[in-house]
Amino acid sequence: MGATCLAAKSSRRGRPACTRFVTVSPSVTITGARAGANTIQFEGRLSRTRELTAGRYRLTITATDASSNRSIPKRTMLTARGRTSGSSSARGASL
Repeated sequence: MGATCLAAKSSRRGRPACTRFVTVSPSVTITGARAGANTIQFEGRLSRTRELTAGRYRLTITATDASSNRSIPKRTMLTARGRTSGSSSARGASL
C-alpha cells in the first residue's frame, strides 16, 4: 500500500492490512500530577457527554511543566470495552 494507510473499502478487500490511527480528541488535560512517575485512571470518557466506543486505541501522553517544557511523548495501546451496566471502562498499560 505504500507509505499511506487507507480506510477499509470493499474495493480494497484482500490487500495487505495496516494499522490506521485517527485523532479522536485533540487533548484531555489532567492537573495535579507531580514530578516523577504518575498513574492515570481513565474510565473511557473524553468529556461528560462523550465516551469512547468499544475498540482499540493508541494513547499518547505528553507532560508539560509550569515553564511550558514538554516531555518526550509516551505511547501505549488501550482497549475500550464499551458500555456495560451503564458505565464505560478502558484498560491499558502503565506508563
